[in-house]
Amino acid sequence: CLVMNSYSNRNTYLITERSQSSTTMVRRNQLKQYTEEIALRLKQLSQYSRVESNVNYKSDLIVEKCSLCHTRCDYSDVRKDYALKEAKRKTLLDLVDTLDNSNGKIEPFLNYDELNALFLMIDANLLRALKVSPIEASASLFDPEEEEPYVEPAWPELQIIYEMFRKIVVSPNIDSALLKQLMHKERILSILQIIHSEDPREREAVKLLLHKSYGKHTHLRHFIRKSIIHTLLQFVYDPEESNCVGISELLEILGSIINGFAVPLNPDHVDILVKCLMPLHSPQTVPVFHMQLSFCVLQFVEKEPKLVYDSVMGLLSRWPVSQSRKEVLFVNELEELIELSLDEELSRLIDPLFTRLAKCIRSSHFQVAERALFFWNNEYIVDMIVNFRERVLPLVYESLYLNSESHWNSNVQSLSTNVLKLVAEMDPETFRRCQILFVKKRQYLQQREIEIRKCWNQINKKLSNTNENEWQIHQDEHDRIQFVYSSEIQSNTEQQPFILPPIPFCGQIEIIESVLITHSTPPSPDQLSESAHGSIEHNLDQKVSSHHDSDRDHEQDENHSESSNSSRRMIFPLDDELSLPNHLLLGNQSREAMM
Repeated sequence: CLVMNSYSNRNTYLITERSQSSTTMVRRNQLKQYTEEIALRLKQLSQYSRVESNVNYKSDLIVEKCSLCHTRCDYSDVRKDYALKEAKRKTLLDLVDTLDNSNGKIEPFLNYDELNALFLMIDANLLRALKVSPIEASASLFDPEEEEPYVEPAWPELQIIYEMFRKIVVSPNIDSALLKQLMHKERILSILQIIHSEDPREREAVKLLLHKSYGKHTHLRHFIRKSIIHTLLQFVYDPEESNCVGISELLEILGSIINGFAVPLNPDHVDILVKCLMPLHSPQTVPVFHMQLSFCVLQFVEKEPKLVYDSVMGLLSRWPVSQSRKEVLFVNELEELIELSLDEELSRLIDPLFTRLAKCIRSSHFQVAERALFFWNNEYIVDMIVNFRERVLPLVYESLYLNSESHWNSNVQSLSTNVLKLVAEMDPETFRRCQILFVKKRQYLQQREIEIRKCWNQINKKLSNTNENEWQIHQDEHDRIQFVYSSEIQSNTEQQPFILPPIPFCGQIEIIESVLITHSTPPSPDQLSESAHGSIEHNLDQKVSSHHDSDRDHEQDENHSESSNSSRRMIFPLDDELSLPNHLLLGNQSREAMM
């Protein structure tokens, strides 16, 4: 019976497999026959369209051609569906020729059915699932300069359809009411999604199509602008939208839109700069679309120079930390923004701007340091520095001096020396004052380092002389407290376990606190003189002597009773006022046992 059952199961499996394979073959044959029929019909229609001149028959012919062109061809294999591909391409070219007249304009006889058939055919061919490669799916790995662009196999067919779509959109002979009815918002959103195609030729075609639609159809302008901004914000804030393909094309469209804004700017238009363009500086893939992004920002600043403050502060707040290429691009954009700024706005930007510039000058990456030093080659920026030299020189002197003294790159070192000479000739008095402050600051830092080392040596000496028995006593007390707390918690299953941190003894706390108090507050500029150093040393000696006195008092107090000794050694006394949960407070019996 077992053998017969196994044979029957095997035969059933073979029969099922054969039936599935036969079904697949039947479907393939049916599809092949269907494509051959469509190719034959398209070939016949292409012959009829050149003979018949009746307008009504031509209208029906356009509708039938569009319905037959809904079929998509498989371009993964060149030899597959060759007849259908050739017939469809000729039919699409015939449709373009039918739409064009001798003057290159679309004929006015197109009615609603014809336009609707054309739009349905365009949607069936253009709106498809886009290919996303694993390299471009990760934003941190994608670099268009290193990766070869993807080529769409069906582009020869898609190019004709995009050309047809553009002719329909820009035609002056089509009824605007019909076109407004068919160019609805859902179709615009669908086309906007194609801009993420990996083929740069298709992205360029979609960009041109959206640009023509924005210029021709005024009722869609607000919706197109909002849709582009929403796509950009989704790229910034949605972690799943890490693909930066198509962002540069969207920014090109937005740049042309910003160029047409009227002055003074509408508050809604200013929000595009503050809430959309400046957050676009945050992603790691900014170098891919930074040129278009910088153009959009500069368009706003040219129209309204007061926006330079918001632009510069937004740029400084998103300054990169570990991406040197991105930092160089930010310095370039910063220079372009400063050239468009006014004196009133510059006075507010001097401190944050040159503080960041000083950090760029001190950068270990030579390209960042060189680009920051090239600021002094700009005549407009040099004039600005001359006007605000009393505020600028103290901010950049230290970075320039340290670069000229010890930067690893010889180019940066020579540039820093030249800029330092230029600054010295600009205002010798302010330059001399900066020198004095820098020398005093360096002396103070050296002295402070010596004092900190002395204090830590004293701490290590104190800790090395500590009695090991005292450490053991405190460790035993901590273990007892932990045991009592754990027993209380285990009785209540709803509470989470509570772990006490290790409790140091009071001698450690007093020593470390006294050292930290000495260096808790930073010195003022007046304390950078030699008398300030003497006072710091005097205070340190007083602290150290007070520690010795407290240690002697502590040794005398050790002769007291055992209860007072244990309460004095514990940092957190076991009182009823202890800020612990009620189920963790110890009772009198537990206290007596621990004492």
